[in-house]
Amino acid sequence: MAFQKKRVQFGGLKCVQIDGGKNPNTVVFCLHGFGAPGDDLVPVAEQWIDQLGSSAGSVRFVFPAGLLSLDAMGLAGGRAWWELNMARLMQAMEARDFDEIQMHEPPGISEARTAVSTMIQEVMKELDIACSQVVLGGFSQGAMLAMDVALRGMPSPPGVLFQYSGTLICEPIWRKNVAKLVHTEVIQSHGSFDPILPYESAERLYEILKVAGVPATFYPFDGPHTLTYEAIEATANAISRLVDSANQANSADK
Repeated sequence: MAFQKKRVQFGGLKCVQIDGGKNPNTVVFCLHGFGAPGDDLVPVAEQWIDQLGSSAGSVRFVFPAGLLSLDAMGLAGGRAWWELNMARLMQAMEARDFDEIQMHEPPGISEARTAVSTMIQEVMKELDIACSQVVLGGFSQGAMLAMDVALRGMPSPPGVLFQYSGTLICEPIWRKNVAKLVHTEVIQSHGSFDPILPYESAERLYEILKVAGVPATFYPFDGPHTLTYEAIEATANAISRLVDSANQANSADK
């Protein structure tokens, strides 16, 4: 199967877009982590495509680049969704002061949320699909932003939300809105030896989701700040279910 890969722009964000076929009915948005280039996670789409088989023909994958350039920090080509105070983050990790991280609403997250939300709306309009046919997620900082967009940036929640090595931030706001995700399949993974974002905060996020009745699955692993094949495979399975749902709905309409 031939896949079309091109560079596009949605919501003012430069994106890599991969279309599995001519008429996608499901779209996957994948947000990179702090310091990575915009196309950092494109290889993940290649894994999803392999796992999806013929269903991949109904999927569009979109990989946006973060708003901020980190060239001035010496990270050539690196992007971020908002600025991070790395010294403060490391200090909180060393002190095991996770409330400092969890309660914090980062300056710049509103601008990032607006840009990503606009991108999603533009793609949905182009494909004429509903939020229920959207898969949204990311890695690290991108995972945090994806959660924030799902809770307070989209007209209604996505069908699937994946969280690879993200963490809990904006806790009072997220707790207030988390029940919106009761019909969203959430896939969360985190390494127990993560030296950058605390495993304990990921567990706390998972508990918040479960208490609210959100259908979330947590995939812990013995490892550092990374993503795993198990979580990628679980996401592929969730994408496949959305594709099947859209295909069945289309058949019923004919």
